[in-house]
Parts: sequence; structure tokens; C-alpha cells
Amino acid sequence: MKKHFRRVLLGLALASCSPFAAFAQLQTYNYNIGSPDCKPVTGVTATVKFTQTVISDAASGDLGFQLSAWSLTTHPGKPPFVKWQQYMTGVTDLSSPANVNPTIQTFNITSTGLEMDKGWGPVALLNLGNATLTPPDGQGALVIPAGHGIIAGSEFTIALQNDKDGKITGATFGAANFPNGLTTQPASVSQALAQIAGPLKQAHPAPIVGFQFDFTGGTVVSPPPWIPAPAGKFQAPPPPIGQAIPVGTITYTASSPMTVLSSSPSCAAASTSVVTAETTNSYYDPLSPAGGPSKTLTQTFGILYKQASPYTVTVPSCPQGEVCSSCPASCGLAGCFLPKPGPNGVTWQCKDSQRSNP
Repeated sequence: MKKHFRRVLLGLALASCSPFAAFAQLQTYNYNIGSPDCKPVTGVTATVKFTQTVISDAASGDLGFQLSAWSLTTHPGKPPFVKWQQYMTGVTDLSSPANVNPTIQTFNITSTGLEMDKGWGPVALLNLGNATLTPPDGQGALVIPAGHGIIAGSEFTIALQNDKDGKITGATFGAANFPNGLTTQPASVSQALAQIAGPLKQAHPAPIVGFQFDFTGGTVVSPPPWIPAPAGKFQAPPPPIGQAIPVGTITYTASSPMTVLSSSPSCAAASTSVVTAETTNSYYDPLSPAGGPSKTLTQTFGILYKQASPYTVTVPSCPQGEVCSSCPASCGLAGCFLPKPGPNGVTWQCKDSQRSNP
């Protein structure tokens, strides 16, 4: 099964009401997920787990996820009701309100296009510190400023809340296991739509019929500079341009059946041309189980290599030929010979070949 490449960041977008959909080789967004029979999709939770560190080229970081959803056209709600809904978690270098902060936006349709109904956030979820990573050979350090990357092990959740008719009434955002987190983890914040002020205060909540989840942030997201790296080596040739590098998994759960859809639904309240606009060099693998319907779907996602990280490993230097007492770190990029006895105990000697573990 071919990979599904997407040039947008995590977000939810409406899917087709087709009863079954093969995995389309779409080039712009993640796969569409939704109801197999145009009924409300309820109890939706998206959980993202990073298995690889990613670094943004954007000046302020600007990484994040978007759950963008289309409302169902026919439902028990009273018009006017929201037509397009977005639930987002962002990661930036701004510590106010926080480095990790959620946002909610809902929209109506007017003669001129989308008009925001309600907006909430960003609000504080989790503050971060700088992340210091050690290369595989143990030499030097890579420092990623707070908000400019997401470190392996980090987890995000976006969970939608429904009433008895399936209408979306709010959302809960979570963050956990951030290695560089400064505030209490797991962190969680919830918000009810009814408590959000907006210019169209009479707009009513609505159920969703499908969604798309996307990874967003910057224009280029890179892995640490040692990816890929030969065993025991720090300096590695960069990956070929366009190489797929897996960075994590996404798990979708719901209380109603979901399936992968091949086209946008006819039962969506918003135009099927309404999609999220954010872009990045991410890709998305096919979902499992294939086709569905299922109340749990999973997929791997990653980045397509485009350029090296803007941050580099810093190591102390040691002149070629000098005998060092604390190699490998002190010999830096020069590398070192195997240890040998000296008048003051074991010493190391720098060399001019590629740095490696002794």
C-alpha cells in the first residue's frame, strides 16, 4: 500500500459518506475519516505519539495539530448552526500563555464565504524548556530552544465532547510525557462551546460527519542531524531529498464506527472545497484496519526530508594530535585514538579522521 503524502499539518477535515473507501493517493491532505452512512461521528479522540524528535524551521516554532471537521447538514439542532469546526494544539516559542496551547474556532457560511462564529484561545496547557539531546555516539549536545521542536516521547490528545444528539459541545486538550516539560504533566484543559463568546452568539452546535487530522508548523520540519546515522557514527550523510522519515503514530477512537473515505461527503454543511490551509513537509501512511468501519484506527506519520535542521551539535574542540584526558567529548569533531596509559592515567589522542566511538 502506497504512502499518503500530505503537505499540511495535523488537522481534521470532513470525509465522504461513501460506505467504503480505498486508500486514495491524495497529494494535499491526510486521509478523510468519517461515518460510513452519513450519521454523526461521536466520541472522537485523536492521540499523537512522537517516536522521533522533529525540529521546525519557523522563526517561532509554530508546530501543531489541527482537527478540522465538517458539520452534518441534517440534525436536531436549531439553525443557524456551525458549519465548519477546528480544534487545534500549537507549539511555539512564546511562553505566554504557554509554549503548548489549544485553540477552538467555529465558522458559519455567508455569501462571501466562511465567517468565524466563535473563537477561543490560545490558552495555557504546558510550558517547555530548552531540550538538550545527546547524539548517538555520546559526543557533544544538540540544544533545541523551547517551542522549536517536539521531542521524542511527547504525546498530544484532542478529544471532542457530544450531547445526546451527537452535537459537538466542547473539547478537551491534553499533553503528556514531554521530556522538556516544565509544568505538571499530564496536562489537560477543557472548554465548552456554549461558554465561548462570538460575533454570532445564536449559532448552535452541530454534530460532525467526518474529519481530517493534520500535522502543522513552519514550512520545513527536520529530524536531528544524525538521522540517518551509521551504527557508532555521529557524522552521517544527510538523507536523500524526499526520503520518508517516520516520526510518530496517530490513533483515532470514537464511540461510533469510522471508515476511511475516498471523497468529501454530500451530507456536509460546508462546501467540500473548504479545507485547512496550513502546509508542511509531512506524510501519512494508510490507516489500519484497512477500510473499516471500526471504532479505532491507527496510522504512522512522518516527514519528507527537505533540509538539515537549523540547529547543530556543539562539542568542545581539541587540536589534532593533542593528548586529551577526557575523550571522546573533548576531541570534538576530530575524533580520538583508543585510550593508552599515560603519566596521569588513561589518556586519549585526537585524530583527523571522522569522529567515531573509540
